[in-house]
Amino acid sequence: MRIFLSSRGFSSFNEEKARRRVGKTFFPLQIDAYDRRRVMVEVIGLRKPSSYGNGVNYRLTITSPPPTLHDRALEDAAVDLVRDALRCEIHAVGRFENGADSVALFNAVFADEQRRMQQTPAAK
Repeated sequence: MRIFLSSRGFSSFNEEKARRRVGKTFFPLQIDAYDRRRVMVEVIGLRKPSSYGNGVNYRLTITSPPPTLHDRALEDAAVDLVRDALRCEIHAVGRFENGADSVALFNAVFADEQRRMQQTPAAK
């Protein structure tokens, strides 16, 4: 995943690895990344409850600054990576729009991601 992101110009941060260094865990995996266009990528692992057979489901989210301009090449490459290289079964692919009214929220989330990445550079 990190190679995929860096080859496309993303700076990435293994947030879960940073948590584990201080004795905390939350998710099986959480990698956050952003590029110079302020496009953000999050890969997160969510544990299935034992009633669903345990294991981990993964979610990959690409968020661009509003108003949304889809990068179809990046989106399609991410689907290919998950399906072909990681050999994961894809349950859903959704593409959504964020309007100009969500700029303030996006800016806050982006600033928080950068802050977390800068606070623990050893976790990259």
